[in-house]
Amino acid sequence: VLAVGDLNGDGKDDIAITLKRSRGAGSAKPNAGDVAVIYGEMPVSATYDMDTGGVIDLRIQGARANDETGASLVFADLSGDGTEDLLIGTPFADYDVDNDGTEDGAPDFDAFDSGAIAVVWGFNGLSSPLDLDDDSLLATYHKTRFFGEQSSDGIGSAFAVGDVDGSGAADLIAGAPFAASRDDLRAAAGEVRIYFGDGSLGYDTPDVKWTSAT
Repeated sequence: VLAVGDLNGDGKDDIAITLKRSRGAGSAKPNAGDVAVIYGEMPVSATYDMDTGGVIDLRIQGARANDETGASLVFADLSGDGTEDLLIGTPFADYDVDNDGTEDGAPDFDAFDSGAIAVVWGFNGLSSPLDLDDDSLLATYHKTRFFGEQSSDGIGSAFAVGDVDGSGAADLIAGAPFAASRDDLRAAAGEVRIYFGDGSLGYDTPDVKWTSAT
């Protein structure tokens, strides 16, 4: 998976590439997945070897084993500041619903494989590597994540950005392919969830849900 956009705001397009089987920070998280960002430059080299030091300008590391970070990648200006941001799908991410630092199931009602969409705000000064499991980066590097609502939603497997409501702000349209739709009456029927933007990424809960018929 790859995407093209200007993450560091220098006027040249950058390339984001999924490293699906990468092992995350410390090589300790099998199949966590990484995303490698190579900043645009002139002139463009004929060959880039990502095993060579300095080729990857920004490495975004998956938070947990088996998250498969980078299943989908989209560049879009969600914050409305004129610089593109990078959205990263992690369809097998677990959601710490009760925020106790663990995803340990009942009685905490945490959600397994709910999936998530990580957003890395674009600006010139991102520091590599950027570990999506490090919540201290929320303030420093403007990283945020949107999680699926329930176990096995799989949000982050596919999504898009567009101005659905004509407000001028970017909206997030996210597929949850295994969500139980219609008040959980349709197991694994799937949903498409629309989060209307307000120019500052004010996405808390879906504003619209499109549900499967069966």
